[in-house]
Amino acid sequence: LENFCDNAPTDILFESSGDDLLAAALIRENKISVFENDGFFFDSAFAKFLSSPGEKRTEDLKFLCRWAKTHSTFVNNCVMDTGLAGYILNVSGDDYSTEHLSALYNSKRFNIKNDLPEHADILKRAEVFPFLCDALRSELTKNGEGDILDNIEIPLASVLAEMELSGFRIDPDGIREFGDMLGGRIDEKEKLIYELAGEEFNILSPKQLGVILFEKLGLPAKKKTKSGYSTSADVLEELAVDYPVVADILEYRMVQKLKSTYCDGLVACIAEDGRIHSTLNQKETRTGRISSTEPNLQNIPVRKPLGSELRKFFVAKEGYTLIDADYSQIELRVLAHMADDANMIKAFESGEDIHRVTASQVFKVPLSEVTPVMRSRSKAVNFGIVYGIGAFSLAKDIGVTRAEAQEYIAGYLENFSGVDNYMKNVIEEAKANVREAVKPLGKIASG
Repeated sequence: LENFCDNAPTDILFESSGDDLLAAALIRENKISVFENDGFFFDSAFAKFLSSPGEKRTEDLKFLCRWAKTHSTFVNNCVMDTGLAGYILNVSGDDYSTEHLSALYNSKRFNIKNDLPEHADILKRAEVFPFLCDALRSELTKNGEGDILDNIEIPLASVLAEMELSGFRIDPDGIREFGDMLGGRIDEKEKLIYELAGEEFNILSPKQLGVILFEKLGLPAKKKTKSGYSTSADVLEELAVDYPVVADILEYRMVQKLKSTYCDGLVACIAEDGRIHSTLNQKETRTGRISSTEPNLQNIPVRKPLGSELRKFFVAKEGYTLIDADYSQIELRVLAHMADDANMIKAFESGEDIHRVTASQVFKVPLSEVTPVMRSRSKAVNFGIVYGIGAFSLAKDIGVTRAEAQEYIAGYLENFSGVDNYMKNVIEEAKANVREAVKPLGKIASG
């Protein structure tokens, strides 16, 4: 293994279990060498190899970066991660394994005599891997996407590996106390619901809840499925306006989820170092964003005051500060540019909060009088308009009447007439393009 610590290009495949590296296959000049991890000597030599200057190509760079960091080294000069390359070429895919990508982009392979049956899988991948790397690089170059892999995704893999190892510090005592408080609130709400219903039942059982609400209490049923009455959130939210027991049930559900999913769930994930080590997925989303799993730390509640309390239990270590950074309304900035809307451009150039500015204009009040509720509704309008939201959906999203929602939309389009014109023009352009595209079909049909 020490012979690989030079300047020669090397392809790296490996077998792993969790964070343990079990074996590695190194490919050079059509020759494949398989090394089993025998402990200290392998770890020392492989760590030295990873930091050597030679170009490296692999199928899961983030794993190698994580392994390297735990062995006090780093991965030097990686020029290809086939999984990331496959993701860039097709973000809608669901399989970026070497086998699957090879079937899509490459038909060449070595013919390897498999005299290592215990490593059959790694050798099977090794047969196609060098050719797959070349094929993917060719596709990226053809599409003008090579820089995305080289300058964004590959460097990011190292950053994510370090973030996973560092983890997120949490206040375990604080979150346990919060969970206990929620438990008391659940008990209180449970007793109240039983009193209003006139009997005890499993509030979290859709079937039992449906019987209580729509048969015993006689509430108007909105939907019925094969298994019984629908008690989905949208059904209950509509009923909650007129029936207090339904509002209590919705709050019970919310508090129950906060405790079980977030308080109890997060406490169970705290490692010995007092941190939660989530997996940060680089190849999961269709938008190019990172996703978080086991547990999902991107889904900590924020919209409701009680749920947002959870965020204060994520803390920085002494001498450090947590910083929240994000693009500033990037979608709306793009919209302002595309629509060339003077009012929206002016709002951004002023440095003001775009949602407060929009609220001020839509509700016809000074900026200083814009309330949090106004801003929240304005934000829903700002983002909803871009995707063609109607009064019915907007009303449902922000909890107002359909007439009020229509007024918000009309006020928005009146103030941002450039956006209004842009959206109308896009629709007309699409119609024209469709008509042009189907013209040959009309001729075929008539002929």
